[in-house]
Amino acid sequence: MYIHFIGIGGISMSALAKYVFSRGASVTGSDKTINQNVCELLNLGIEISIGGSLSLVEKADLIVVNSAIPENNAELNYALSHSLKVITRARLLKEISNAFPYKIGVSGSHGKTTVTSIIAHVLDKSKKNFTAHIGGLDFDYGNIAMKGNDVFLSEVCEYKRNIEKFDADLAIALNIDNDHLDSYGTIENLSQAFFSFLNKAKTRIINFDNEILKNYNGEAFKFGLNRGDIYTENIDYQRQFTSFSIMKNSKELCKIKTALLGEYSVYNILAAFSVGYLLGLDLSNIVDGINDFKGIKRRNETIGRVESNILIADYAHHPREIKQALDAYHNKYEDLVVIFQPHTYSRTRILKNDFIKYLKGEKDLYIFKTYAAREDYDYSGSAENLAKELINAKYYDNIDELFADIKKLSNKTVLILGAGDLYDMIKEMLDAEF
Repeated sequence: MYIHFIGIGGISMSALAKYVFSRGASVTGSDKTINQNVCELLNLGIEISIGGSLSLVEKADLIVVNSAIPENNAELNYALSHSLKVITRARLLKEISNAFPYKIGVSGSHGKTTVTSIIAHVLDKSKKNFTAHIGGLDFDYGNIAMKGNDVFLSEVCEYKRNIEKFDADLAIALNIDNDHLDSYGTIENLSQAFFSFLNKAKTRIINFDNEILKNYNGEAFKFGLNRGDIYTENIDYQRQFTSFSIMKNSKELCKIKTALLGEYSVYNILAAFSVGYLLGLDLSNIVDGINDFKGIKRRNETIGRVESNILIADYAHHPREIKQALDAYHNKYEDLVVIFQPHTYSRTRILKNDFIKYLKGEKDLYIFKTYAAREDYDYSGSAENLAKELINAKYYDNIDELFADIKKLSNKTVLILGAGDLYDMIKEMLDAEF
């Protein structure tokens, strides 16, 4: 089969392209720009058109398109007008997963990528045959680990109701928060999508501390800090590590000591541990897998130094994620400068008060122009408008000016928050410096 991917450079699209290519499909793709994912695919011998190519589309047996591709995309319009077979990224993910005897799906408003990656390391240490579709770049696996055909592990995104298209045998819900309301309208509709995802699974794991998930009335294995089928004791948040015991029925199952920061990392580890526990994996292999996890690119990633300053990138782009990240980083670093790039106008507009609530206490705060992604300009949800409501914030729309001010700092830890393109811009500036 010849498959053409529109938007092939996306983290999930490139992973799926690698998978079908490894299974013998002929693959081509297109994207707006060249990124690391595109370069990896080019190195595999996959033809990719930057800007699009109708000649590649017209020869394809199947065209795959992700949810962020606009309706006026020339390749998409050509495919539809010529009655070519077009499916969504989420549909392809479902079709691939259905070829596996056992499917694990990781859902949640926050933490999906990290938990999926930790589970992959647990399965690997346990010598399981699995394939893991990861919505980020694990430092060992990248965005896909192809180590067998018995288990398919994937994070399951709720954006544009994609969560409705994945059926898991074992379903995990990490949390439910007020994100992607542009797709769902209300938190109730969003919650119902997660509950429906859980209901379809034979085995369910939920975070019992989450205010919404604790009301889930289906049968589920529960984890929490102080309650649930498994829970923690003796949590110790140090500057360089976090340690705690995982308990069940007042009995200690294991001790964890990790370099991962913050309370949210404890929840992520509990979720991954729960999967291994319910699969009946050896406890020592589960712990070894957790310890083997080195991290995800853009999640607490030290990306370089400028003068006497350390630069750290974190993907946090929702107010709750930002609060958790700031709590963790302030606990570890004394002289913190925060740079935040809002991700999409709609999210910033809808959650503006929460962004202000969690950012207003930062003494050294820089706000960079909004990463629009798929959206048109909207001043009410813009970074400039947000910055005006944050007394200590300085707004930038020019990367050169921002980087020049970073260089003027002395002995600071610079935390770059957001899921937009500022990460790549800063990396390019660092490369140019050296």
